[in-house]
Amino acid sequence: MRELYVKSLSGEEWPLSLYTVTRNCSVENASRTIKVTVLQEEHNKQGYSQIQNKAYLVYDGETYVIENANEVTVGKRLKKNISADHIFYQNMKLRSRIYETITGTFTPKELLDFSLKGTGYTLVLDTTDLPAKVEVENFGNNNPLALLQDLVPNKLKGEFDYTNTEVIVAKQIGRVTDKQLRYGFNVNSPSKEIDTTNLRTHIRGTGKVKEETDTLSGISLPYASRTGKYEIEPGQNKLATWEVGATFKFSFTGTGFSFDTLAHFLGGEWEFSIDGTETKTISTYKDVVAAPQIYEVARGLEDKTHSVVVTFKGKDSNNPNTKGDDVKPHNYLLDGNIIKVYRKLVGDEIYMAVAEYTSPLASIYGILIADPEPDERFTDEASLKNHLKETLTDTIEISIKLTGVQLAEMDLSDVRKGDYLWCILDPFDIDVRIRVVDIEDYEDENKSPVFTLGTIKKKASTIMATLQQAAKNVETIYDPNKKKVKSTAINPSELDIKDFKGQVLPKQLSFSIPELANSTKDGLISAQDYVKLTNLNVDEDGNANVNIPLATALNSGLMSAELFQKLNIIQVDQNGRVVVDLTAIEQTLQKLEETTAEQQEQITQLNERVTLLENPSSS
Repeated sequence: MRELYVKSLSGEEWPLSLYTVTRNCSVENASRTIKVTVLQEEHNKQGYSQIQNKAYLVYDGETYVIENANEVTVGKRLKKNISADHIFYQNMKLRSRIYETITGTFTPKELLDFSLKGTGYTLVLDTTDLPAKVEVENFGNNNPLALLQDLVPNKLKGEFDYTNTEVIVAKQIGRVTDKQLRYGFNVNSPSKEIDTTNLRTHIRGTGKVKEETDTLSGISLPYASRTGKYEIEPGQNKLATWEVGATFKFSFTGTGFSFDTLAHFLGGEWEFSIDGTETKTISTYKDVVAAPQIYEVARGLEDKTHSVVVTFKGKDSNNPNTKGDDVKPHNYLLDGNIIKVYRKLVGDEIYMAVAEYTSPLASIYGILIADPEPDERFTDEASLKNHLKETLTDTIEISIKLTGVQLAEMDLSDVRKGDYLWCILDPFDIDVRIRVVDIEDYEDENKSPVFTLGTIKKKASTIMATLQQAAKNVETIYDPNKKKVKSTAINPSELDIKDFKGQVLPKQLSFSIPELANSTKDGLISAQDYVKLTNLNVDEDGNANVNIPLATALNSGLMSAELFQKLNIIQVDQNGRVVVDLTAIEQTLQKLEETTAEQQEQITQLNERVTLLENPSSS
């Protein structure tokens, strides 16, 4: 019996009696709570009176804070129903506060020390598989519990636990063991819960945002007018100006523009005045005779109509060919659409990569859209799509809850939350190593605790393979054209059973015999019956000690009730010949055909789904 006593706010302690305690320990957020009932009696009247909100219960060596106490009558006595959280939550949430914030790159220890500052808890840290450095921005300005619950699972991708004095942080709390929880041996009343709440079949993601905010629109235009002296330059037969102050004008609608002209060894400078408020200067100097050149003049402007005046400013001080007073620079003004317009990026254009992924399960459950996945790490579509494939929750979650028995005998008495152990549940076809995520135990140490095992997630590929196999299995026994069970599935000789009604079975008549059974697979008998038979004890004299009741037509025993009914169909006459009640077989087959016909619609739908999966182009 685990000890329970109450501790007042002033520190006085009183033992309690006539109580029950249910303790729950969970991996998620390291929660630890107890639910207690206490009956008032003469021996515990003083302690009973001290059970009040915010007082303490000390249970199994750990302190809990009473958050809710409800009192009811039981006959002529009083009873209190109490809920209490571990004192860790009060200490970390209400008795400490981090007011400052930090920004930068830190080690896990530096961030954890910052979060636990002033709490009085000692840090126990296992850095194995945790990141060496973590970048944070404005981290702090909250209670230590909130900081811990954000830091550990989200930034460190780890878990934490605690005692009355320590906070333990690691990649994963718990151990990987070879211990087994096995149905029929040390597990009672398992239950399986299937959850599709988080099931999604389609996801869309975006990668890194481009640095540029606009792109060429495909629109180009000529200049609108010009002033000053322009002449045809004989060498290139193109319009050019030598006159400082000569101009040309144009307007455009968009976020920027580029300018097409000729670059050459006597090039000078153009000055672009945009809306009279912003100027850009380019030089057409290049150490060549003349070459077409596109100059990107302005980008990222406000998306509207802009007016531009371009002025020839004369020499480029960096052009060595126009240093002398006797050499005049000139610039070319070409005909045609020499102005190319930029427009603002819209929609997916703002990202370096955009991808979508649809799970094969969409063919069964339809399109179930997940929240978009933005991730700045990705700059190409292929990598982003692989990430989406891993991120999408296209799984059906199966959680297991069971009661462990014979813990000490099976070496399971020290199983803790977070531990990994083997879970073998034959009725559910489960044989996996799985994690204990929640343990519920009691004040009576002889009462078996309840284990909740971490979610088994079946991926889309596994589910689809199972459906395809199921369809193939159905095809081997059912003829959809005749809407009947195939005779080869019942009798390889395809003998018409009516021909032998009321007769002794001929020697050539044969039956399909199933494979032998084992502890996990049905065969000639069920897996459950196989386990029973293997548990028969035979002494040295050949005497069998059987503690299993015989079967009847309604109740399973040494064999299943179903098998008992089948064997009853076969009879042996007084001459030792096997006689089969063919009328009973006919009735059984009739029921099978009726059941199968009712399921035909489901089988047809399953075949269609499998065909769609194997030939997606046919859709």
